[in-house]
Amino acid sequence: MRASRLLAVVLVSVLATLAHAQTGDVPAVRGETPRPYVEGQDGHAPVRRAIAQSHHDHRTVVVMFGGNWCIWCRRLDFALTHDPVLAPIVRDHFRFVHVDSRANHALDEEYGHPTSHGVPVLVVLDADGHPVFTQDTGLLELGDGHSRTRVEAFLRRYVPGG
Repeated sequence: MRASRLLAVVLVSVLATLAHAQTGDVPAVRGETPRPYVEGQDGHAPVRRAIAQSHHDHRTVVVMFGGNWCIWCRRLDFALTHDPVLAPIVRDHFRFVHVDSRANHALDEEYGHPTSHGVPVLVVLDADGHPVFTQDTGLLELGDGHSRTRVEAFLRRYVPGG
């Protein structure tokens, strides 16, 4: 009886580990993360620059509302810039613009109040700078990090020409 109980515990542990590995999780960031937001900056000019640049390099512009005070914002940014699967997709196909949500109520209003989902929140823009999709990033979370599979699926939907 004791051996079968031990075998069951080991089997459950192995299955849980395999299930976790198959989800493609981006590991949670440990320690201090980058602070990608320029606090207090009006986001209109950086967004306009990104849209203008995207006309030349055909990258998708994504506005990431959040703040340096938000650990989930910094975790998502780290995953997008450091994960071996996500970072190349972002680097090759996207322009992410970090917008301080506390300083950009007008921009939030222009885009239909995406921060009502909380932050971080991602707003995908078309070539003319109009919002085409708002991603509630809570749906991309898994445990204390982000699901690589979910984030990758989001990105691949908006790869130009994809």
